[in-house]
Amino acid sequence: EGRPIPRGTSSVIQAGFSTMSLPVALGSSAEKLMLSAYADSPQQWRLFAKIVSVSNFRSKSLLRPTFLRAADQVGRTGLLTHTAVTEEVVSIKAETYGQVLSVGRQDVYDDDAGVFVEAAIQLGKNCGRALNDLIWRTVLLNDGDFFHGDNHNYLSGAGSVLGVESLAAAIAAMLNQKDTSGRSIDIRPRILCVSPSLEVEARQLLVSSSMARYTSDEIDNQPMGNPFANLTLVVEPRVENTTLVETASDKMWLLFAGPGDSPCAVAFLDGRESPTLESFGLSAEVGALQFSWRGYHDFGVAMVDPRAAVMSVGE
Repeated sequence: EGRPIPRGTSSVIQAGFSTMSLPVALGSSAEKLMLSAYADSPQQWRLFAKIVSVSNFRSKSLLRPTFLRAADQVGRTGLLTHTAVTEEVVSIKAETYGQVLSVGRQDVYDDDAGVFVEAAIQLGKNCGRALNDLIWRTVLLNDGDFFHGDNHNYLSGAGSVLGVESLAAAIAAMLNQKDTSGRSIDIRPRILCVSPSLEVEARQLLVSSSMARYTSDEIDNQPMGNPFANLTLVVEPRVENTTLVETASDKMWLLFAGPGDSPCAVAFLDGRESPTLESFGLSAEVGALQFSWRGYHDFGVAMVDPRAAVMSVGE
């Protein structure tokens, strides 16, 4: 751009934020670092959450249709019978989550370009944590009694402690779910989610090649094999993080179906699943000698189908 070649670290950084050629490169590099850090953050929710796109910040209705009768055999006349469908509506709404990170000019000068890297990485990680926090807060708050005995998806009492019998009961509860007309709906459990405190017990249940029941120090004459080997284990620390949600517990565990059965949904504005990063130089704010970055992300979470999830309090 015909400007003098910058001399020294501070001049190079200032040029990067004040000319037309370098800010694009710096901004692109920083965004790539942030997106990489965001992608590296745990996203185990993708194993059971349905992803939807919303075009604005208004509430969007998610329909969970339930057909009232099974398909009938078509006779030689070729006439099809009419059926009815009821719609159970769940609302989901995207909100904006973000933060600004500023670094003083002296810190940038002393650390060369290292702070640029760290700032982008931290913003990416923070955006990932914000989404994870919202998802698990929504699950654990159990708003509207999503998990409830009337929905046949809630285990409590002594029989809810994680083990062979309780896990078998949770699986049976999901498999036995029906629509409003009493028909089986073929929802299959896919994910077992536990707190870190239950990880060892959960891995023993899922990974062991065989299981046997013992009576009087002898093995019962029963078939041996692991009926839970097809479940995928998710270990989520937020399940027992009472700072995030008071109802969290180190004894709690959950069973989820796959995303296609919509235990819950995550909405992204315009389908953008990654956060946005913007950079600002020394000239952005007159009263501060700072380099600043802001990262933001638009998303929302809602529980959808109670028949596709089971909660056990483990007590």
